[in-house]
Amino acid sequence: MTADDADLFFGRGATLTALTAQLDRVVDAGGPRVVIVTGVSGSGKSSVLGAGLAGASDRWSRPERIAVADIGRLRSTADGRPEFVVVDQFEEVFALDAADREDRLSVVEEVSREVPVLLAIRADFFDACLDVPFLAHAWQERAVIVGEMTDEQLGEVIREPIRLAGGRIDSGLAELLIRDLHEATLGDERAGRLPLLAHTLERLWANRTGSTVSVETYNRLGGIASAIADTAEAAWNTLDADDQDTARALLLSLVQFGPRGVPMRAVVDMDDLRRRFPGRAERIVDCFADARLLTAGQTVTFIHDAVLTSWPRLSRSIAEDADTLQWRQQLAVDAQAWNDAERNSELLYSGGRLEHALDNLNELGELRRHVLPVGGTGVPRRLGEAATEPSRNVDRGRSARRDPGSGRRRLRCHRQQTGRRSRAAAKQRRADRTHVEHRRSHRVGPVVGVQTPPGRRAPLR
Repeated sequence: MTADDADLFFGRGATLTALTAQLDRVVDAGGPRVVIVTGVSGSGKSSVLGAGLAGASDRWSRPERIAVADIGRLRSTADGRPEFVVVDQFEEVFALDAADREDRLSVVEEVSREVPVLLAIRADFFDACLDVPFLAHAWQERAVIVGEMTDEQLGEVIREPIRLAGGRIDSGLAELLIRDLHEATLGDERAGRLPLLAHTLERLWANRTGSTVSVETYNRLGGIASAIADTAEAAWNTLDADDQDTARALLLSLVQFGPRGVPMRAVVDMDDLRRRFPGRAERIVDCFADARLLTAGQTVTFIHDAVLTSWPRLSRSIAEDADTLQWRQQLAVDAQAWNDAERNSELLYSGGRLEHALDNLNELGELRRHVLPVGGTGVPRRLGEAATEPSRNVDRGRSARRDPGSGRRRLRCHRQQTGRRSRAAAKQRRADRTHVEHRRSHRVGPVVGVQTPPGRRAPLR
């Protein structure tokens, strides 16, 4: 919500009061006069800075709004300093190279010694801010948290804009929306669930009957889950055709499987995605983050698991590549166990597991290989390389004997596992049995609503 939506801003009265109180106190403070608004992605920080401040007292309702990219122009004093500066999404400064980052931080610190500066910073950038003294001080002394809304506040957000627009809402619909919103998000995710509600309310109003927003319309539209599907497909269609194959692979790299083969969102480091999908990762992530389907910053993840099952295009892709995705997930687990065991050569794949890994690697196209997990230590890729480049013995850097035969035969020449296994090796055997049992029992079709045809393995294009 922007400043133009001030009359539609509801449910955050207490937050806005706390914010303006901080701003009132900082006016006469010594040193940098920085106030921070923080919360998880999707909690409504931008709405507070936009529509919220626009409806505040005159002193704070007309700030100079600056994007991170334009902070440098605050250095000029030809037209005098603005009386109050607001920078939304200030966490973007930490994505800049060191020189640009330091330049913008110095400008903000300089300006804040003369006028109040309000910064919106996502909560997951707290650690980064601690390394900047004036930001660390602001976090400690002048931070306003945009947290989870109560059911009463959510009811106000649902009912009041409809009432102001001259509409009416069916009795019980607000309560139904709130209940479904709770069910669609876990407890630790609820603070960032407002985009889900926004998707649904926009569709309800667009499909109202006369001036009435009805329970019947809500059910016909499929509730919150259907609102997500339509938004996701619209975002997909804005991508360049050349980016869509890469987007499919990138989105699938954000998927993991939980108990009984249930697809779940995974949290992936943004730098990892940049390495896997160079030149395209930022553009694709921004597209779906702008549609409020991804939360993006230092890490990237779907805004909630409902995206995985509610967007038919994505659910079909998950079903088609379930085997490869689960193998990729197991590869990461195995690689971590190998690393934790000081890269014990006894944990390298052999026998049936080796054959299965080689089959998967041989079937991977270019994008499939990019989807392989690359952790901060590079261990998963190293294990993948061990399956195709076995001339290196990974046991603490000792040379391995090279065999002129094929890659598969060289791998089989690793010494057989003998004697008493280490505790790490025993842990690996248990993981192996779990993996085999899981593969035998897995049925992804009923979970995502698509049955994978026997023997089909669609490419991760």
